[in-house]
Amino acid sequence: MQFTLLQRKDQALEAFQAYKARAENDAGRKIRILRTDGGGEYTGHHFQHYLRNCGIVHSVSPPYFPKQDEIAERAN
Repeated sequence: MQFTLLQRKDQALEAFQAYKARAENDAGRKIRILRTDGGGEYTGHHFQHYLRNCGIVHSVSPPYFPKQDEIAERAN
């Protein structure tokens, strides 16, 4: 799996779309849940609209809750 480093947060949607296409193609399964730390790059209108259209549930870990952040970071 190839990772993409972003120069700006507004590139997150495009990077996720590319990741989604590769991951679903490689695994033969659909992404159903995206777990994030609630960063602004994931909570924008366009990103949320894209997730809704794809049927992906956006799970946001609560702020200042290290155990949940740890789970999201480990998955990344």
